[in-house]
Amino acid sequence: ATGDAGLAVCLHALADYLAIHQGMGETAVFQRLLDIVVHLCRHYFEQYHEVVAPPALVNGRDLMQLLHVKPGPEIGRLLRLIEEAQAAGDIHTRDQALQFAQQSCS
Repeated sequence: ATGDAGLAVCLHALADYLAIHQGMGETAVFQRLLDIVVHLCRHYFEQYHEVVAPPALVNGRDLMQLLHVKPGPEIGRLLRLIEEAQAAGDIHTRDQALQFAQQSCS
């Protein structure tokens, strides 16, 4: 998940393509890139809380309790993995997030 940086990355990719090709270049390729950027920007503006910054399903305490571990980098790593899986639509519930965390530690 790129969070707020995703919008900047989309616009940078578009600007980079235009600079490299000194304009639109091959129309079909440019149109495909533009379609992707528009799609991602729509998600950013229209579904921000669902796609870009969904509410956390679990927190560090949940993971420490589940896995019987102390605070540390592993908890942060797991939280980032869960956030990415949630943004990708792979997990939707707290139970799924906890199961995902257990599987990620195995």
